[in-house]
Amino acid sequence: MSDRIATAVSEAQRERALLMESLASDPRGDEWCRRLSSVYDNLWREIWLEARNRYVGIPDCSIVATGSYGRQESAPHSDVDIAFVPVEAGSELESAIRWMFLTAHEVFGKSLNVRLSYVYRLASDLPGLDSVSLSNLLDGRHVAGPSGPFQSLAGAMWAAFPTSDFLNAKLEERRQEYHKTHGTPLVTQPHLKLGAGGLRDFHSSNWIGLAIGERPASAPPEFDFILKIRNLLHLAAGKQLDELNYARREEVARILGLDSFELGSQIASAMARIHHQNRLSQKRLTENRYRLGPFAHAVRGEARLEPGSPAGMAAVVLADATRIGLELPTSLPPLKPDAGPEFVTALTSGAKTIRALGATGIFRVAFPELSACEFLMPRDASHQYSVYEHTLKALEQFESIAPGSAMWEVKQQLTDPAALILALLFHDLGKAVLETSHSESGARIALETMQRWELDEALIQTVVWLVREHLTMSQTIRTRDIDLPETVMEFIDGIPDQEALCALTLLTYCDVQSVGPDIWTPVQETYLLTLFERAQHLMQNQDFPDVLESDAARRVLRNAPNSEMGDLAAFLDAMPAHYLLSTPGESIVQHSRLFSEIAEGEVLLDFQDHRDLGLTEVTVAMRDRPGILPEILGVFYSHNLSIQNLRCSTSTGEPAGIIDTFLLSKAGRPVDQRQRRSISQDLRSVLLGEFAVDDLLRQRSKDPSRQQQFFTLEILERDPVILEIRAPKGRGLAFRLSRVISQQGLSILSARLGQWAGSASAGFYVYDPSGRPVDTRALRSAFSGGEP
Repeated sequence: MSDRIATAVSEAQRERALLMESLASDPRGDEWCRRLSSVYDNLWREIWLEARNRYVGIPDCSIVATGSYGRQESAPHSDVDIAFVPVEAGSELESAIRWMFLTAHEVFGKSLNVRLSYVYRLASDLPGLDSVSLSNLLDGRHVAGPSGPFQSLAGAMWAAFPTSDFLNAKLEERRQEYHKTHGTPLVTQPHLKLGAGGLRDFHSSNWIGLAIGERPASAPPEFDFILKIRNLLHLAAGKQLDELNYARREEVARILGLDSFELGSQIASAMARIHHQNRLSQKRLTENRYRLGPFAHAVRGEARLEPGSPAGMAAVVLADATRIGLELPTSLPPLKPDAGPEFVTALTSGAKTIRALGATGIFRVAFPELSACEFLMPRDASHQYSVYEHTLKALEQFESIAPGSAMWEVKQQLTDPAALILALLFHDLGKAVLETSHSESGARIALETMQRWELDEALIQTVVWLVREHLTMSQTIRTRDIDLPETVMEFIDGIPDQEALCALTLLTYCDVQSVGPDIWTPVQETYLLTLFERAQHLMQNQDFPDVLESDAARRVLRNAPNSEMGDLAAFLDAMPAHYLLSTPGESIVQHSRLFSEIAEGEVLLDFQDHRDLGLTEVTVAMRDRPGILPEILGVFYSHNLSIQNLRCSTSTGEPAGIIDTFLLSKAGRPVDQRQRRSISQDLRSVLLGEFAVDDLLRQRSKDPSRQQQFFTLEILERDPVILEIRAPKGRGLAFRLSRVISQQGLSILSARLGQWAGSASAGFYVYDPSGRPVDTRALRSAFSGGEP
């Protein structure tokens, strides 16, 4: 440190000490802050003069105070924020700036114990600056060096100032700051800077005024009062502090010679007036005339576009205008159809904004693929809205996922929602093309449209994949057994990464939820989350079925009572692998107890309610014999029960036994006690041969010989073979299908049944108990009434 700067530092220390003494004896607000800021200004001038002596011919560079220092609101322990603004970058200037910063760190950080920060600003930096950096420049005050570079930077900033984007950012900042501190000034422990009625309310009002072309407003007396209280809070705390708690208020009140509670009332009153003025000032946004940005102005509360504006940029400005509170035009001037990557900003600004933009007709120019679906009616009966309306409702559904909801944890894992939002907008646009599936045509539309917008290739590929696969997850939970590891492994094959899995899960949820009321059920939600969790586990750990099976067995045995260990181990050895992998541990223990009692030929039944899902789980345990499953399903059919899921497990050894579990409901609710007694009586009568299931069905006005009609039947040659079926809506599907399968000498491992788009859907896992491959040709012939 040179002698000259050392002398300046000594003088600054003396002046700062005197200011601290005067603050305690004669507390002031704005006047005191300006005097302290002036002390700092003198130091920077000395540093600049020394730099010019050391670096002869140094290019012009403005030293600009920003933040509270720029506003001359330096409290006792405020930071000193500086921007170096050169005419142009250069190695000689960089060396000088590096020296100035190191010297300033010595001067401010070590000698005065003031935190220092600096930035380096060129005109070329302006397009990428966020709202905080821009507001710092709005507060900028030339301190040392030539003023020309800063004036040039300010001119360039105003020439292309992003008014609408800046205004929205400032309004959102205040909302977030209120959320973190307090949204009303009437609090007992206020945050003097960021809370409602704090200093930031006035700052924000001034920034907004500057952005719309107004002159800076003079601070009201209430602002000076809060500034004074903040100065005293810093003094009492001996550090930078803005939250005035009870203890600190006592200290400040003591300095002022006031009662602490009276001081609290004065502070609340002043902050209330500041907050009120800030809210009034925001009305200027809908009353004044000002430039919104390129191609647009605000006029008497309405956003107006200039003819010939590029549609993509125009949409961004209109989206910002909506959030500001401006009315959008009901008719647009002629626009260029140009839309580039900036258009995504408008499309990801929320469903409310999308609706407002759609009403202006701008999508007919920039996104005709979406506007073409406004009146397009879907071709399945379950949809209650046009394709356009369904699309926006799906987007609204995503936005409504809130903390505490089942999908919140999935949403929290999504690192960037842009791809998902775009996929929601594109996912059903393929319904305008009848020649191919709407997933495929929608993926093609998404690809061509986003390429036209010149979006990032990685983003395009993610969105296209999501649109193409947007039905996969719902189809899987409706027709596949997600308790089988093979199902989950097949599902994750082709999923790019964890982010894509999260996005697909949320897309599935929002899509189905938005079809219409009562389409999405707690059961579907449970299956969806289960599939997500199991897929995520497999993607992270790469476990294989044999590993999962051995882990499951150890887990069950580890938690079993010692007295049952032997019987339970023998039961696990006798049961097939799929049973162990798909059955909760507590259920396995209960089934083991049931299984030990079936040797005498009993039919053992267990009913467990899942009231959160509106289902009853029924377990049937007995000796194995051919044709049991159709008989059980026939009894359920006779009682008009809806079957959600069934799983059949047969033990090895003699005598072989079955443990079959069914998820049932009656009119969307669990089976009540009276119905249970009747179902139990009929099951035992039929399964013990006392009464034929066909007679029971006829007795209850059901036709046991009725043939099952199909919309589609697909047989997937896997191990086990999977039958995917879509059929007319109605009960009895499981009974009729199981009878055909049983008549072919085949067994059913598991099945999923549900309803979608006004029809029933099902997936049956079928195998030949003799170990031979399933004759799929004969099976198809059986379902088609003997026609191969």
